[in-house]
Amino acid sequence: MRLKGLNLAWLLLIVFTLVQVARTLDVGVRLARRDFLIATTASFSSSLFNSDASASSSTSTAFFTAGDPRFLQPKFDELSYAGITLAEVGYLNALPSLKVTYDPTRFPYKRVLGTFWRSCDPTSSSSQFGDPYGPIIWASTPSEMSEALESRERLQKSTQYKSSTFGPMYKGKSINTEVRELGGGFVWEVGPGDSQNWYKTDPNSFAKLLKKSGREKFFIEQFKPVTVTACEVQPSGGSVCGFVYFPCSEENGCSDVMKGAF
Repeated sequence: MRLKGLNLAWLLLIVFTLVQVARTLDVGVRLARRDFLIATTASFSSSLFNSDASASSSTSTAFFTAGDPRFLQPKFDELSYAGITLAEVGYLNALPSLKVTYDPTRFPYKRVLGTFWRSCDPTSSSSQFGDPYGPIIWASTPSEMSEALESRERLQKSTQYKSSTFGPMYKGKSINTEVRELGGGFVWEVGPGDSQNWYKTDPNSFAKLLKKSGREKFFIEQFKPVTVTACEVQPSGGSVCGFVYFPCSEENGCSDVMKGAF
């Protein structure tokens, strides 16, 4: 009986020791899991922050003036999927203007210029559809200045295009849009909330003024397809009679300017 009691005591001691070891291992595992989660969370947060900072630093801004900027905003918003981050109505040096934020790696400045051309009447020098302030491109860098001037020059050439069947862009009127240098001391003021996305918040009023101001008619006339019954002689011989063409075309160079493909 004494031997059995001794064996039982040893058995209890062994069981107690194993339980303590198991508890120690379990605590160690839990601590390791905790440290792993903390390290992973910190790494993810750092990565996310750096990613956001990188995305923010990769955007550029462009400024445009052309009458009521609320009518410029929709054309840029339509291209949010392509790289336009934000189109904001406001005042640049007290002039009603539009501030465009974009990703130049996806949507180059040349294409930003093309979108502006597509949303204004570049032939009017002092006003836009009855509103004061003619079209102005504000260039903030030498590169922007160079591309803006080239874009304007190419658009001007499209108004001088000669063809027996294809008419010139803007019915031959000259491009009177200004290209100004945007100095470092400029002041930008965001417009009131009711001026942002007006075409969405009050679509009926927007559509009414779009038509009343003559904007709707102007853009339809300048960019709609034109059907002609005249015949055009082909370089290979013969002729083609009765066809459809677009005023803003590859032939007169307008479409390349609008797409920023130059």
